Parts: sequence; C-alpha cells; structure tokens
Amino acid sequence: MKIYVDERLSAARLTINEFVGQIEIKGDVIMPDMLFDLYQDRNVWGHLPELPLLQPQAGYSLRCRIPALWHEIFLIYENAVVGFFVETDSLAVLSNHQGKGLGCELILAAFAQKKWCLPPRKVSPAGQTAFQRSYNLACELT
Repeated sequence: MKIYVDERLSAARLTINEFVGQIEIKGDVIMPDMLFDLYQDRNVWGHLPELPLLQPQAGYSLRCRIPALWHEIFLIYENAVVGFFVETDSLAVLSNHQGKGLGCELILAAFAQKKWCLPPRKVSPAGQTAFQRSYNLACELT
C-alpha cells in the first residue's frame, strides 16, 4: 500500500530561515483588482487540477500542478479567482478573503510545485508574516 506524501509539508524539512529566505521589507503593496479579473476572464486556472486546502474551508480550493517548472497557483472561491501565487513570487489574496490563512495555503502549494531554499524576497510586512506562518503550518501538520 502506497502512502501519499503531501509535498506542501516538505517545507518542514527546512529551517525557517531556509524556507523564508532573505527578506527585504517593502511597503504594503495593493494588487489591482484588474489583475484578478484578468486571470478570471482568461480562465488561466480552468485547466489546472484541483488541490484541496491543507486546512479545508468551505467553498475554497487551489488550482495548480505539482510539481511544475514555475509557480502558478490560483485560489478559487465559488468559481472565481480570489488569490494567486505566480512565478515572480507575487502573492495576493482579495481583501474580503484575507485573514483566513489562505496566503499560507498558496505559499505552501508554490513550494510543493518548485522547491526553494534561501531565496531573496521583496515582501510587504504582511508577506513576511505569511511566509513565517506557512512554515509554522507545515511544521504543525507534520
């Protein structure tokens, strides 16, 4: 019998410093709604397999391939894009979906797609917190 290992949790094999990387704090960034609309209108996520959240929440799912050559994860709620993590390490969750740990879900799915170790990052204070919480979540669930 083969046991399924969720690659999102492999983040726990690193130290927090290896996972979070070299942080350069930038000011808060506001992602324009038109970017979410663009992903929705082009249906760039529709062909991607569904991945359940590590901590299930009603109506939410991730769409991505694991493994992958680049980061491309979409957070879907009621058939609409409400968050994403894409290759440029752009992480965004619409404001009315924030505060639910969904950024952590996107970050861990990105890590499972394409591993990293000690990457340089330019993030907002909220982004730094999300990376730290993601690591903690992977450790808690292993």
